[in-house]
Amino acid sequence: MSALPSTPDLTSVTAQPQHLLLTLSGTLWLGRREAIPSSALVDILAEFGITSANARAALSRLARRGLLTPSRQGRRTAYALTPEAADVLAEGTRRIFAFGAPVPPWDGTWTVVAFLAA
Repeated sequence: MSALPSTPDLTSVTAQPQHLLLTLSGTLWLGRREAIPSSALVDILAEFGITSANARAALSRLARRGLLTPSRQGRRTAYALTPEAADVLAEGTRRIFAFGAPVPPWDGTWTVVAFLAA
């Protein structure tokens, strides 16, 4: 019987909670329109060592930036990606998956840039 691999120590993650949430959103949430309860998003960020207070602050900041839309049902808040956020994440996904794609053939033109150091 083989041993299970050890769980990586995620407490040393230094990523900004907003960036981490956007990265996870692009991976897990892109193409979906339903709102996700804020408690679930806070729990996901906790897996990466982000405190509840920092996670909730990140959600609030992303909503203020127009990337998440909050909705309330009673005392519960949920967030959905805005169309702008979906566009930003889709463009990022295209850039990531285009890496290493064939480069178009050279059209024969050159660009020369020169500068003089003072």
